[in-house]
Amino acid sequence: MSPRPYRLGQRQVTTEQTRARIIAAARELLVASDGFSGFSIDAVARKADVARMTVYHQFGSKIGLLEALSDSLAAHGGMEHLADAFRRPEPLDALDEYITVFGRFWSADRLNGGGKACVSSSGGSSRSTDNLPPGHSTRR
Repeated sequence: MSPRPYRLGQRQVTTEQTRARIIAAARELLVASDGFSGFSIDAVARKADVARMTVYHQFGSKIGLLEALSDSLAAHGGMEHLADAFRRPEPLDALDEYITVFGRFWSADRLNGGGKACVSSSGGSSRSTDNLPPGHSTRR
């Protein structure tokens, strides 16, 4: 006789809420003015109001947390539709679909609305091209 299957029920909802809160805290820390330098498991745990071990239990490591954040942003931004672009037989149709999917992705989830906050490759937050160093008039 096999044991009765265990169902998390309400605990599953709480676990998912905690996981979402941790991912949101990680994202907020990454777009903060000090960017990646202010990003640590301890800082994420404090911001999400959970124990550090909860973050490790949910994600395994800082890399695991960053992967989960990336997956969350991709899912929210509709990146699953990117495969449709590659299935298009006509190259120009494929390119059009590709651009549409990425346009939706980049406009889907901005902290300050209207696409005003973005994470740069250096981890800092860039509000516009006005604060770029001289000679860097475009985002890379």
